[in-house]
Amino acid sequence: MQSSTRSVDVVVVGAGLAGLAAAIRVARAGLDVVVLEAAETVGGRVRTDRVDSMLLDRGFQLLNPSYPAVRRMVDLEALSLRRFGTGVVVARAYGTYRLMDPRRAPRSLLGDLSGGTGSLREKLAFARYGITTAYGPVSRLLRRPDVSYGVALDAAGVRGELRHAVLEPFLAGVVGEDRQETSRHFVDLLLRSFARGVPGLPAAGMQALPEQLATLLPACSGWPTSHRFY
Repeated sequence: MQSSTRSVDVVVVGAGLAGLAAAIRVARAGLDVVVLEAAETVGGRVRTDRVDSMLLDRGFQLLNPSYPAVRRMVDLEALSLRRFGTGVVVARAYGTYRLMDPRRAPRSLLGDLSGGTGSLREKLAFARYGITTAYGPVSRLLRRPDVSYGVALDAAGVRGELRHAVLEPFLAGVVGEDRQETSRHFVDLLLRSFARGVPGLPAAGMQALPEQLATLLPACSGWPTSHRFY
């Protein structure tokens, strides 16, 4: 704890990604903000350890460049994003299957149509749903009835192996629930970002992201050190 005191407009507790984004928005609005952080570095759970010559991110972390907040706030070129392939590998008891984005990997289309991860009918139904979600205007997405995303997939005809073996476990990990009760508006916006962007990792590890965000905050003068986090 610092013995000196200072009056500020806003105090943000925690220098994770959410805290940093909130502080940047407050600072851009012309208010005086200070971020309180117990750790020695920014990032919260987004951390990168260096072991010998290896960079080891803590936990499962990816950066999708199509997220609106990322486009507004992040200098992607400075992060030297290393992008992944556009697809998933599905492990079943009777083998593994690769589902790729046919727009970016057209040679994979024949394998994608195999029955191991759902029928052709179901895949075409999800393709229709995905195209209207990814490329229609956001205003039209938000005018859809805001039912749960499970109900929305039912209505779209996505009810077979593709849903149970691929979509349900993937989305459960993203939204943090497996009962498919999350707002379809929220999930539609996620699917839109997944379809429009290719996730990757910064060349220096995921911690490079919060470190870059920290540089967007004005330095706090009058404190014992020049650091802006306390």
